[in-house]
Amino acid sequence: MRIFRPLFLLFVAVQICLAQNAALQGYTWKSKTQVEVNGQVRKVMVNQVRMGPDGQLQKTALTSPDVSAQPPSGPLRQRLANRKAEKAQDWIDGLRNTLEPYSTVPKDKMKAFLMAGKLTPMGNGVVQIVGTGLVTPGDQVTVTADMASREPKSMQVNTSYDNVPLQLNVDLGEVAPGVNAPQKITISVPDHNIDIVTENYDYQAI
Repeated sequence: MRIFRPLFLLFVAVQICLAQNAALQGYTWKSKTQVEVNGQVRKVMVNQVRMGPDGQLQKTALTSPDVSAQPPSGPLRQRLANRKAEKAQDWIDGLRNTLEPYSTVPKDKMKAFLMAGKLTPMGNGVVQIVGTGLVTPGDQVTVTADMASREPKSMQVNTSYDNVPLQLNVDLGEVAPGVNAPQKITISVPDHNIDIVTENYDYQAI
């Protein structure tokens, strides 16, 4: 294990950083995001996604906004509803800004992080690597990877935003020959009973 550890961790670091890798620029796929509050589905969004030349994801909505709910009557109630919606959106934007850096960690930083992490064999050729302080002080990142393929299988991040604990889970897999990408991403905010689940599927070569 010690002999192969540096090379293996380098491969894992590169693959995680390239989970949205250049190969994905040749593909388009669908992404379904479901927001659950207290176990009830509050919002479902489906987008057609592709990666631009700059590495940024370009999304085209495939679902229409939910207009079934009646707007509150009266100008005062409307203003209060708008303020509540704006506050909620600001919080979600802050949450996204907190978690997005985990998908764009520089390769050298990810390599150093994994090399310093604790590696534990889990059986069946699977190992677990645990470290702290990848993006923010005090965060804990757990990577599960396959020794044979040298591919990451999952990544879990425990961190916080606005003094609220968060958990990010990413399940990775081969979506096309030689193309490894996130297949399921789950964001959990236990203190607010919020779960945001994104599933990526139907990858098609462009």
